[in-house]
Amino acid sequence: MHRIRKRPRRPKEDFLREVMMRSPAKKQELKEWRDSEKRDRKENAACQNKAKEQILNVMERQVDTLQALLQTEQLHARPPLQLLSQNFPMCPPTPSYQPPGSFVQ
Repeated sequence: MHRIRKRPRRPKEDFLREVMMRSPAKKQELKEWRDSEKRDRKENAACQNKAKEQILNVMERQVDTLQALLQTEQLHARPPLQLLSQNFPMCPPTPSYQPPGSFVQ
């Protein structure tokens, strides 16, 4: 096994020193990464909230437009023809035309 190793075995003190030297750098790198992720999440949440607000504004305008159209339709609506015939009495039948001087029995 000793022959397979390319590097000589390091003493534990060297290993611990290297770990201790890397540790602050790794901690700083990890902290920066976490801060970056946190900023990204905040930015994404802000963008999503802005998009939701824009969609809600569009939907509110659509509702207002539809309500205005409905009111316009109701103002200009005419009753159905069936209702008209029920509201007015039938006209009496008109007598057939008779020339003057003729008499029909």
